[in-house]
Amino acid sequence: MNDAEALPEIFWEIHSKLPREGPGEDASTRKAFSMLADLPNAPCILDVGCGPGMQTLELARVTDGSITALDTHQPFLDELTTRAKKAGIRERITTVRGSMFAMPFLAESFDLIWSEGAIYFMGLRKARTRWKPLLRARGYIVGTEPCWLKSDIPDELRAFWREYPGMTTVENCMQIIGKAGYREVGHFTLPEAAWWDDYYRPMERRLPTLRFNGFRPHAAIEVGLPFSFESGLLLEVFPGLFPNPCRAVIIIETYYKYVFTVLKPIRRSDGVEFFAFGAVSLPYLTPALV
Repeated sequence: MNDAEALPEIFWEIHSKLPREGPGEDASTRKAFSMLADLPNAPCILDVGCGPGMQTLELARVTDGSITALDTHQPFLDELTTRAKKAGIRERITTVRGSMFAMPFLAESFDLIWSEGAIYFMGLRKARTRWKPLLRARGYIVGTEPCWLKSDIPDELRAFWREYPGMTTVENCMQIIGKAGYREVGHFTLPEAAWWDDYYRPMERRLPTLRFNGFRPHAAIEVGLPFSFESGLLLEVFPGLFPNPCRAVIIIETYYKYVFTVLKPIRRSDGVEFFAFGAVSLPYLTPALV
């Protein structure tokens, strides 16, 4: 088996036992949750693409509600269950193995749908439209989305994000959210620490410990896995895309960020939803925004 053929195993092994599976932090989770003004005292929450559940556990700490955690990867759900037991909150978290494309839930089942670092798999427009029927009155959808900060994107960076052709600017996200029938409650950019503390540095520490029948950890870069350096800002180096690390730092820091968004469906006074085609502000990991 060569390195390319080993990629799936390598990917899941590198991504096991990490605090989380993408950029994020407890402080940002709490900040986004603090924007929710009228949730019930014990809300029903759906965490879509929960991974090993770092944000799931934080949601359980900041609310007395129940949480349904959905993911396609059973080892992540098992890890979440273990962590929830250790935290003494297992009884309030239900894990479900399933896809965000075909979620097995009834309409109006949740007061809050949460998704950190996973919405992009479906695409922003599809997710906001398809998930809306699952919300109860006065419900919210909260999540993170990668957004371009500028319009003149370098070719190498567009190539890096080629699997997410729907990735767009914050301004375009505003239009998408408005047309999907939402109003923005608030949004903010994830800080640098959200990339490093619980994601890239733990992954970086893990790389040297891995062995796959002679597979060398540094070869992960050669088969297209993310990599970071101890110094400087975030680097995600793929073969041939960023031959100059200093240029990579400038490009990544300057042209895109992950943005936390808090959204609420727009409804008429009688409770019937309508669609607003004006701009409603928003901004966030890879297929399409169609």
